[in-house]
Amino acid sequence: MTGGECKEGIGLSYDGDWCYHPLLISLANTGEPLYLVNRSGNCVSHDGAVAWMDRAITLVRQSFKRVCLRGDTDFALTGHFDRWSAKGVSFAFGMDAMPKLVTIAEGLEDRRWSVLRRREKQP
Repeated sequence: MTGGECKEGIGLSYDGDWCYHPLLISLANTGEPLYLVNRSGNCVSHDGAVAWMDRAITLVRQSFKRVCLRGDTDFALTGHFDRWSAKGVSFAFGMDAMPKLVTIAEGLEDRRWSVLRRREKQP
């Protein structure tokens, strides 16, 4: 074989292509990469992310008082929320609209939420 399938650590992605699935952990205010982890193309988005997120917390705590983890729904690793919160880490992750969460959200008093107004895209 002489194709990509010979490269170390490569894997088939969900659509059948040989590739890697990198994990990038960056500093939000500057975009500076903190960690870039090259993973097999057949892993899920959050695969191994917790260990790297914990490392990033330790790293940035040396320079910043506040730490906030952000990510899409694949990074809403609820089993770690209490531990991160106990360390004073805040987080903002997308969540799938599961029926129970929708019911809870719909039952909130109006004063408990506001409409998210997105910034206009710059041309």
